This record gives sequence, structure tokens and C-alpha cells, in this order.
Amino acid sequence: MKIFMVKTAHYCLFSFLLTIIFLMSQSLFALGQCEYRIERVEQADPSAALLYDVFSRDGLVKRFNIEVRRVDESEEQCALQLRVRSEGATRMKNSISQELNYRLALVIEQTQLQDGSVLMQFHDVAYYELIKFAYQILISGEQFVAPGIYQDTLLLELFDKNNGDVLLERRRMVVSAEVESAARVSFAGTLGREQSVDFGELVDGKKISPAPLVVIQSTGNYGLSFSSEHKGVLRHQGNKEKWDIPYRASLGGRVIDLRQEKAVLKTIEPTKSSGLYLPLSLEVPVVGDKPPGTYSDVIHVVITPLEILF
Repeated sequence: MKIFMVKTAHYCLFSFLLTIIFLMSQSLFALGQCEYRIERVEQADPSAALLYDVFSRDGLVKRFNIEVRRVDESEEQCALQLRVRSEGATRMKNSISQELNYRLALVIEQTQLQDGSVLMQFHDVAYYELIKFAYQILISGEQFVAPGIYQDTLLLELFDKNNGDVLLERRRMVVSAEVESAARVSFAGTLGREQSVDFGELVDGKKISPAPLVVIQSTGNYGLSFSSEHKGVLRHQGNKEKWDIPYRASLGGRVIDLRQEKAVLKTIEPTKSSGLYLPLSLEVPVVGDKPPGTYSDVIHVVITPLEILF
């Protein structure tokens, strides 16, 4: 008499929101005949939803556009340098100083990267000419960070190149990232999200411990829910309930009551990035006088951040 059990598991919830806010502006002043005005600083496609997956290698890229206009009426040819740099060493921090790393990157050919800053120089700028400048923020993937709001301040600076790199204006911009709880569950040593367990010949007191090792990765508090297709019994291939064989399950020593519609185990702590490995144990207390054949059940395992689960 043999049993074949399959388990499936999949859940991952995450979201990422990137915003930019003007914090403070240093007043523009004119030096000589050249005057400029910052007219626009915005995200490219600001309405687009941004998702940051802490388990993904791809990371996130976001472009920002800046427009500066020359506003004096002189006929003098002016030269200008625009520079964007991080005030916090390109690290966004949350309220407890945890960090989300990013870097500034080039978008258009006229810009250059210098000591982590993006800069662009303009020569012979005519009266009322509009200067367009762009840069990117690259947030690297697989950063296993806690949920929360992460912020850094960028400095947008304008320099008059006609007069020895004199600062014309400095604008501070807050870059803010919101990372929500993310979690996933898998089985050790498998590439997919399914694991089979073969009890072999069923006898009273048959136990498999551990069965598969369950791997949990979560950036916050989470709940594991278990649902059995046959409510905690092994069903004969003939699909007759009178031949059902009850069995028991536990995860890391915690009993899972599979008779329920959904059995939930709560955990009030995040895991490390490498994950938490817990053994799943299965036991058949009594087989009884049951006909030979194949008995099976399917357990579905889902992981959910606690604030989403309840």
C-alpha cells in the first residue's frame, strides 16, 4: 500500500512606490548678465505604477527630467553646468536607519558621470533658450530590506561657468521609496514549487520526519496557511470516503490541523535573507483494515504578510 503526496506553494506580495518631492530651494540670483530659472523637475511617466520585488535580480530604473530656461535679455553668450548628486551617499534610509542602495546613472549622451554625480555643461546658451537635462535612479535588485519608507535627498545645482563655477541655485529634492512586506515559501533542493512525498508501504505508526524542508523568506511578520484537499485524510484511488486514512502533519514541531478549511500558523518575526528552514513531518497513526491501492492527498501552502492575512 503506497501513498503519494504533492505539495504546492506560492505567494509573494510586494510593492514599491517612488516619489520625488521638492524640499527647499535656494533663491536664484544673477551674476553678471546670465540668469536662469528651473522650470520643471519631474519623474518620467509619473502615473505609472512602480513595483519593487525584493526577490528579483532586475531591480528598478526610474528616469527624471529637468528643464532650465535662460531668462535674462542680454546678448551675452552664457555657459551653464547642471549637476545632480546625492546628499546621503546614494543610500535611502528608513526610520531606523536601514538602507536601500541606489545609484545615479546617465540617460542622454551630453551628460557625464563624475564621482557618482550626473552633470551636464551647456555653452553659448541663447536668451530664453530651454535646456533639457535627464538622469536615472537605479535601485539594485535582491535587496532584502524591511518594509517601510526609505528616503534620501538629491541636490540639483546650477553653476555659472562664465564666472568661475559660481553657484547660481541649489534645489533639494526628497527621493522616497515605500517597500511593503514581501514573503515567499518554497521547498529546499527543488527548482519548482511542488514536492512529492512517498510513504512507501503503509503500516500503523508510519512516520516520515522530516519530509521536505520548507524554506520561508519574509521581510516582515507572516502567516503560513495550510489547506488539505481531503481535510487531513489520505484517500484511496477509488475515491471512497469509507476507506480514508487520517494522518497528522507538523511544521518545525508545530501541529497543523488539516481538518480545518485553512490552518494558519502565525510568526511574529521576519527571516534572514537566506531564509528559515523548517522540517515538515507526516505521520499515519492507524491504517486499519483498508484495501490495497494508492492513497493520496494534496496540501497547499501559502505564505502571506500578517497585515494582509487579517
